[in-house]
Amino acid sequence: MLINQANLLLYKDQGYLLIPDFASSDECRALQGHAAALVAAFNPTTDPRCQWNASLPVNHVSADYFLESLNKASIFFESSTITADGHMLCDKMKAVVKIGHALHDYDPIFKLFTHSLRMNQLVKALGYKKPLIAQSRYFFKLPGVKGAIHPHQDSTVVYTEPLSCCAIWIALEDATVENGCMWIIPRSHHDGLLGRVLSDPAAVYGRRFLKLGNIPPWNDSLFVPLEVKAGTAVVMSGELIHQSKINKSNFSRQAYALHFIEGFSTHRYAKDNWLQRPGGFGELLNLQ
Repeated sequence: MLINQANLLLYKDQGYLLIPDFASSDECRALQGHAAALVAAFNPTTDPRCQWNASLPVNHVSADYFLESLNKASIFFESSTITADGHMLCDKMKAVVKIGHALHDYDPIFKLFTHSLRMNQLVKALGYKKPLIAQSRYFFKLPGVKGAIHPHQDSTVVYTEPLSCCAIWIALEDATVENGCMWIIPRSHHDGLLGRVLSDPAAVYGRRFLKLGNIPPWNDSLFVPLEVKAGTAVVMSGELIHQSKINKSNFSRQAYALHFIEGFSTHRYAKDNWLQRPGGFGELLNLQ
Protein backbone atom coordinates (compact mmCIF):
# COMPACT_ATOMS: atom_id res chain seq x y z
CA MET A 1 0.00 0.00 0.00
CA LEU A 2 1.48 3.34 -1.11
CA ILE A 3 -0.60 5.53 1.22
CA ASN A 4 -2.98 4.86 4.08
CA GLN A 5 -5.75 6.81 5.79
CA ALA A 6 -3.28 8.67 8.00
CA ASN A 7 -1.38 9.78 4.88
CA LEU A 8 -4.61 11.03 3.30
CA LEU A 9 -5.52 13.03 6.38
CA LEU A 10 -2.04 14.57 6.39
CA TYR A 11 -2.36 15.41 2.69
CA LYS A 12 -5.72 17.08 3.19
CA ASP A 13 -4.38 19.11 6.11
CA GLN A 14 -0.95 20.09 4.76
CA GLY A 15 -1.69 20.11 1.02
CA TYR A 16 1.23 17.84 0.14
CA LEU A 17 2.55 14.36 0.78
CA LEU A 18 5.97 12.73 0.33
CA ILE A 19 6.19 9.12 -0.84
CA PRO A 20 9.79 7.85 -0.69
CA ASP A 21 10.94 5.13 -3.11
CA PHE A 22 8.00 5.61 -5.48
CA ALA A 23 10.45 5.06 -8.36
CA SER A 24 13.40 2.69 -8.14
CA SER A 25 16.98 3.82 -8.74
CA ASP A 26 17.00 1.83 -11.99
CA GLU A 27 13.85 3.62 -13.16
CA CYS A 28 15.31 7.00 -12.29
CA ARG A 29 18.46 6.28 -14.28
CA ALA A 30 16.49 4.88 -17.22
CA LEU A 31 14.22 7.94 -17.45
CA GLN A 32 17.20 10.28 -17.25
CA GLY A 33 19.01 8.41 -20.00
CA HIS A 34 15.96 8.38 -22.23
CA ALA A 35 15.32 12.09 -21.72
CA ALA A 36 18.94 12.84 -22.66
CA ALA A 37 18.54 10.71 -25.80
CA LEU A 38 15.43 12.68 -26.81
CA VAL A 39 17.35 15.94 -26.49
CA ALA A 40 20.35 14.58 -28.39
CA ALA A 41 18.10 13.48 -31.28
CA PHE A 42 16.31 16.84 -31.59
CA ASN A 43 17.50 19.46 -34.09
CA PRO A 44 16.33 22.91 -32.90
CA THR A 45 16.67 24.38 -36.40
CA THR A 46 13.67 22.28 -37.46
CA ASP A 47 11.50 24.35 -35.12
CA PRO A 48 13.22 27.45 -33.70
CA ARG A 49 10.12 28.23 -31.63
CA CYS A 50 11.50 25.86 -28.96
CA GLN A 51 12.67 28.71 -26.75
CA TRP A 52 11.82 29.23 -23.09
CA ASN A 53 12.19 32.66 -21.53
CA ALA A 54 11.54 32.87 -17.79
CA SER A 55 11.16 36.66 -17.96
CA LEU A 56 8.09 36.52 -20.23
CA PRO A 57 4.52 36.33 -18.83
CA VAL A 58 4.01 32.78 -20.07
CA ASN A 59 7.67 31.73 -19.91
CA HIS A 60 8.13 31.04 -23.58
CA VAL A 61 8.59 32.81 -26.88
CA SER A 62 5.87 31.02 -28.82
CA ALA A 63 2.47 30.34 -27.30
CA ASP A 64 1.64 28.20 -30.35
CA TYR A 65 4.63 25.95 -29.72
CA PHE A 66 3.52 25.50 -26.12
CA LEU A 67 -0.10 24.68 -27.00
CA GLU A 68 0.95 22.27 -29.75
CA SER A 69 3.12 20.46 -27.21
CA LEU A 70 -0.04 19.29 -25.42
CA ASN A 71 -0.21 16.61 -28.11
CA LYS A 72 3.54 16.03 -28.43
CA ALA A 73 6.75 15.52 -26.53
CA SER A 74 8.28 18.93 -27.31
CA ILE A 75 11.66 20.15 -26.12
CA PHE A 76 12.29 23.65 -24.72
CA PHE A 77 15.65 25.43 -24.46
CA GLU A 78 16.66 28.50 -22.47
CA SER A 79 16.15 31.37 -24.95
CA SER A 80 19.54 32.97 -24.25
CA THR A 81 21.30 29.82 -25.49
CA ILE A 82 19.70 29.62 -28.93
CA THR A 83 19.51 31.95 -31.95
CA ALA A 84 16.29 33.05 -33.62
CA ASP A 85 16.82 30.47 -36.37
CA GLY A 86 17.41 27.62 -33.92
CA HIS A 87 21.20 27.36 -33.81
CA MET A 88 22.56 26.48 -30.39
CA LEU A 89 25.15 28.72 -28.75
CA CYS A 90 26.27 25.92 -26.43
CA ASP A 91 25.82 22.19 -25.97
CA LYS A 92 22.14 21.23 -25.92
CA MET A 93 22.53 19.35 -22.66
CA LYS A 94 23.68 22.56 -21.01
CA ALA A 95 20.70 24.57 -22.27
CA VAL A 96 17.61 22.33 -22.19
CA VAL A 97 14.88 23.38 -19.75
CA LYS A 98 12.18 20.75 -20.12
CA ILE A 99 10.25 18.30 -22.30
CA GLY A 100 6.47 18.54 -22.41
CA HIS A 101 3.60 18.25 -22.31
CA ALA A 102 2.31 14.85 -23.46
CA LEU A 103 5.17 12.48 -22.70
CA HIS A 104 2.63 10.26 -20.97
CA ASP A 105 0.90 9.57 -24.30
CA TYR A 106 3.49 10.13 -27.05
CA ASP A 107 6.70 8.65 -25.68
CA PRO A 108 6.66 4.87 -25.09
CA ILE A 109 9.10 4.90 -22.16
CA PHE A 110 7.32 7.65 -20.22
CA LYS A 111 3.94 6.23 -21.20
CA LEU A 112 4.75 2.87 -19.61
CA PHE A 113 6.09 4.54 -16.46
CA THR A 114 3.04 6.81 -16.18
CA HIS A 115 0.31 4.29 -16.88
CA SER A 116 1.55 1.81 -14.29
CA LEU A 117 -0.22 -0.17 -11.61
CA ARG A 118 1.66 1.83 -8.99
CA MET A 119 0.46 5.16 -10.42
CA ASN A 120 -3.08 3.84 -10.64
CA GLN A 121 -3.00 2.72 -7.02
CA LEU A 122 -1.75 6.11 -5.88
CA VAL A 123 -4.22 8.18 -7.89
CA LYS A 124 -7.18 6.00 -6.95
CA ALA A 125 -6.13 6.20 -3.27
CA LEU A 126 -6.29 9.98 -3.61
CA GLY A 127 -9.98 9.60 -4.46
CA TYR A 128 -10.10 9.95 -8.25
CA LYS A 129 -12.89 8.02 -9.97
CA LYS A 130 -11.87 8.83 -13.55
CA PRO A 131 -8.36 10.32 -13.44
CA LEU A 132 -7.43 12.36 -16.50
CA ILE A 133 -3.87 13.48 -17.21
CA ALA A 134 -3.82 17.19 -18.08
CA GLN A 135 -0.10 17.35 -18.85
CA SER A 136 3.28 15.78 -18.18
CA ARG A 137 6.66 17.50 -17.97
CA TYR A 138 10.28 16.47 -17.65
CA PHE A 139 12.37 19.08 -15.83
CA PHE A 140 16.17 19.18 -16.19
CA LYS A 141 16.92 22.07 -13.80
CA LEU A 142 20.47 22.47 -15.01
CA PRO A 143 23.20 24.53 -13.31
CA GLY A 144 23.39 28.04 -14.71
CA VAL A 145 20.16 27.81 -16.72
CA LYS A 146 17.52 30.40 -15.83
CA GLY A 147 15.09 28.05 -14.19
CA ALA A 148 13.43 29.80 -11.24
CA ILE A 149 9.67 29.19 -11.13
CA HIS A 150 7.68 31.93 -9.40
CA PRO A 151 5.14 31.14 -6.63
CA HIS A 152 1.95 29.74 -8.13
CA GLN A 153 -0.97 27.33 -7.78
CA ASP A 154 -1.39 24.63 -10.43
CA SER A 155 -5.19 24.95 -10.46
CA THR A 156 -4.71 28.46 -11.83
CA VAL A 157 -4.17 26.86 -15.23
CA VAL A 158 -5.63 23.38 -14.71
CA TYR A 159 -9.03 24.50 -13.41
CA THR A 160 -12.08 22.29 -12.91
CA GLU A 161 -15.44 22.86 -11.25
CA PRO A 162 -15.29 21.75 -8.49
CA LEU A 163 -11.52 21.94 -8.05
CA SER A 164 -9.74 18.62 -8.57
CA CYS A 165 -6.18 19.23 -9.78
CA CYS A 166 -3.27 17.56 -8.09
CA ALA A 167 0.39 17.31 -9.12
CA ILE A 168 2.58 14.25 -8.75
CA TRP A 169 6.23 15.35 -8.98
CA ILE A 170 8.82 12.57 -8.99
CA ALA A 171 12.43 13.37 -8.16
CA LEU A 172 14.78 11.49 -10.48
CA GLU A 173 17.81 12.94 -8.69
CA ASP A 174 18.26 14.12 -5.12
CA ALA A 175 16.59 17.53 -4.78
CA THR A 176 18.31 19.97 -2.42
CA VAL A 177 18.21 23.67 -1.60
CA GLU A 178 21.43 24.09 -3.56
CA ASN A 179 20.20 22.50 -6.79
CA GLY A 180 16.72 24.02 -6.85
CA CYS A 181 14.33 21.81 -4.88
CA MET A 182 10.65 22.59 -4.50
CA TRP A 183 9.58 25.17 -1.90
CA ILE A 184 6.02 25.20 -0.55
CA ILE A 185 3.78 27.07 1.86
CA PRO A 186 2.20 24.26 3.90
CA ARG A 187 -1.59 24.47 4.32
CA SER A 188 -1.83 27.34 1.81
CA HIS A 189 -4.37 25.30 -0.18
CA HIS A 190 -6.91 26.07 2.56
CA ASP A 191 -7.01 29.68 1.32
CA GLY A 192 -8.55 28.52 -1.95
CA LEU A 193 -7.70 29.41 -5.52
CA LEU A 194 -6.45 32.96 -5.94
CA GLY A 195 -6.57 33.31 -9.72
CA ARG A 196 -7.27 31.72 -13.08
CA VAL A 197 -5.64 31.87 -16.51
CA LEU A 198 -8.35 32.31 -19.13
CA SER A 199 -8.27 31.93 -22.88
CA ASP A 200 -8.53 35.38 -24.47
CA PRO A 201 -7.54 35.70 -28.15
CA ALA A 202 -7.40 39.49 -27.79
CA ALA A 203 -4.87 39.36 -24.94
CA VAL A 204 -1.10 38.99 -25.08
CA TYR A 205 -0.19 35.35 -25.78
CA GLY A 206 -3.90 34.57 -26.02
CA ARG A 207 -4.37 34.39 -22.29
CA ARG A 208 -5.57 36.62 -19.49
CA PHE A 209 -5.13 36.37 -15.72
CA LEU A 210 -8.26 36.73 -13.59
CA LYS A 211 -7.85 37.45 -9.88
CA LEU A 212 -10.25 35.47 -7.70
CA GLY A 213 -8.95 36.71 -4.36
CA ASN A 214 -6.42 38.93 -2.68
CA ILE A 215 -2.93 37.90 -3.79
CA PRO A 216 -0.42 39.25 -1.27
CA PRO A 217 3.26 39.70 -2.05
CA TRP A 218 4.77 36.34 -1.17
CA ASN A 219 6.84 36.39 2.00
CA ASP A 220 9.80 34.11 1.38
CA SER A 221 9.92 33.20 5.06
CA LEU A 222 6.60 31.35 4.66
CA PHE A 223 8.11 28.82 2.26
CA VAL A 224 9.78 25.62 3.41
CA PRO A 225 12.08 23.52 1.20
CA LEU A 226 11.21 19.99 0.18
CA GLU A 227 14.60 18.31 0.07
CA VAL A 228 13.94 14.76 -1.13
CA LYS A 229 15.89 11.75 -2.32
CA ALA A 230 15.77 10.44 -5.87
CA GLY A 231 12.71 8.25 -6.39
CA THR A 232 10.50 10.25 -4.02
CA ALA A 233 7.06 11.27 -5.27
CA VAL A 234 5.74 14.62 -4.06
CA VAL A 235 1.94 14.86 -4.22
CA MET A 236 0.59 18.42 -4.11
CA SER A 237 -2.89 19.88 -4.08
CA GLY A 238 -3.62 22.09 -7.08
CA GLU A 239 -4.17 24.99 -4.69
CA LEU A 240 -0.91 24.60 -2.76
CA ILE A 241 1.40 27.58 -3.31
CA HIS A 242 4.84 26.44 -4.40
CA GLN A 243 7.92 27.58 -6.28
CA SER A 244 11.45 26.54 -7.16
CA LYS A 245 14.61 28.61 -7.21
CA ILE A 246 17.69 28.75 -9.41
CA ASN A 247 20.06 25.80 -9.34
CA LYS A 248 23.20 27.14 -7.65
CA SER A 249 25.02 23.83 -7.54
CA ASN A 250 27.12 22.01 -10.12
CA PHE A 251 24.55 19.24 -10.49
CA SER A 252 21.18 18.95 -12.24
CA ARG A 253 17.89 18.33 -10.42
CA GLN A 254 15.87 16.26 -12.86
CA ALA A 255 12.24 15.37 -12.22
CA TYR A 256 9.12 14.07 -13.96
CA ALA A 257 5.79 15.69 -13.11
CA LEU A 258 2.13 15.06 -13.94
CA HIS A 259 -1.11 16.99 -13.44
CA PHE A 260 -4.24 14.95 -12.75
CA ILE A 261 -7.86 16.13 -12.81
CA GLU A 262 -11.17 14.39 -12.17
CA GLY A 263 -12.95 13.37 -15.36
CA PHE A 264 -16.06 11.88 -13.74
CA SER A 265 -19.45 13.45 -14.49
CA THR A 266 -19.38 15.28 -11.14
CA HIS A 267 -16.62 17.56 -12.48
CA ARG A 268 -16.22 19.88 -15.46
CA TYR A 269 -13.07 21.16 -17.11
CA ALA A 270 -13.76 24.83 -17.80
CA LYS A 271 -14.16 25.72 -21.48
CA ASP A 272 -12.54 29.12 -20.90
CA ASN A 273 -9.31 27.61 -19.53
CA TRP A 274 -6.30 28.71 -21.54
CA LEU A 275 -4.88 25.19 -21.32
CA GLN A 276 -6.90 23.14 -23.80
CA ARG A 277 -5.79 19.88 -25.36
CA PRO A 278 -7.18 19.18 -28.83
CA GLY A 279 -9.14 15.97 -28.54
CA GLY A 280 -9.43 16.27 -24.78
CA PHE A 281 -7.36 14.83 -21.94
CA GLY A 282 -6.71 11.09 -21.83
CA GLU A 283 -7.56 8.84 -18.91
CA LEU A 284 -4.94 7.14 -16.76
CA LEU A 285 -4.62 3.54 -17.96
CA ASN A 286 -3.06 0.44 -16.45
CA LEU A 287 -0.55 -0.90 -18.98
CA GLN A 288 1.05 -3.43 -16.65
